[in-house]
Amino acid sequence: MDIKHQLRDIFPSKWHLTFFITYILLYIFNAILIRFSQRVGVRSYDYDTISVVLFTEVLKLILACGFYLREGNSFENLFKQLYRYRSLALFYLAPATLYCVYNNLSYINLSHYDPTSYYILLQLRIGVTAATYQVIFKRYLTWKQWVSLILLTIGCVIKQLDSIEFSTSQGGTFLNGYLLLIGVQIMCSCLAGVYNEYLLKGEVDSHLMVQNIFMYADSILCNLFAVSFYSKQTALIDLNIFTKPIVLLIIIVNACCGLSTSFFIKTFNSIMKSYTTGIELLLTAVICFFIFAIPLNGFTIISIFVVSYATYMFARNPVITVTYKALTPSSSASSLNIPILELKKVEVTNK
Repeated sequence: MDIKHQLRDIFPSKWHLTFFITYILLYIFNAILIRFSQRVGVRSYDYDTISVVLFTEVLKLILACGFYLREGNSFENLFKQLYRYRSLALFYLAPATLYCVYNNLSYINLSHYDPTSYYILLQLRIGVTAATYQVIFKRYLTWKQWVSLILLTIGCVIKQLDSIEFSTSQGGTFLNGYLLLIGVQIMCSCLAGVYNEYLLKGEVDSHLMVQNIFMYADSILCNLFAVSFYSKQTALIDLNIFTKPIVLLIIIVNACCGLSTSFFIKTFNSIMKSYTTGIELLLTAVICFFIFAIPLNGFTIISIFVVSYATYMFARNPVITVTYKALTPSSSASSLNIPILELKKVEVTNK
């Protein structure tokens, strides 16, 4: 089977390819914005990041409701759908809690690891995601798919080596007491991502935005708990973030990233999302070279080739998206009129 035919399996229409590229560019733009928001000369922020996460979830909830109503649905219909699928509130509490733990552990771990060591260790989630994907969906990857994932992990690690400091003076070594927290953070990320995909593809008859509303509402509850937990040391909610235009833009872009992620997982799968992470990492490095004059050294060049080859291997041996029926039975079809659901009838064939 030639590469063009295999690419058609991954991207059945121009819409799928356009969305895939837009998704990557959106996350690159988000990374650059966060870079702009950092204090000059240091990797820290002059705003409360927990409040930013909280208000991002609030905006995502508002946008999800808006998208649902924009299709001609009424508030009455929305409430009926929420009541009909109320059990989803309990199901989505699991990934919402896992994402909340992940976000808060990221701040704790970054305070005990230098950023490079932290992101190198975090690349282990690529392999863990694949293993979790096999367990939850009971779909086993071929050896070529595993090799491409391993190469992707190696490529991402090589990219992070470009700024590593081989010194223990800053306490940034891999083997310390906080390695367990890194492991917990990785497991939270992988379980939340794959389980969220299972929910999105399991209850196909419920509207995607209805599922998002439950997800974001649960996320707000979890983040409110996190904010109240940290309120012993800081203010409950930092409203000063609304006086900073760059922070407001970050909230808006983050909300768009969150919504696009639900579309992405519904359309593709968690394995493909891992590849977008590698592509985003390298493209961000190239773009930052032109914007921030951050040099491209040998590590970056090597990682570009490794990740590119890993992506090529995946394109030759893709994991095709398939629908899984789960949770509660439903009788009505979804009113979501976008090309996402067209991909779900494709049968799985691992080459």
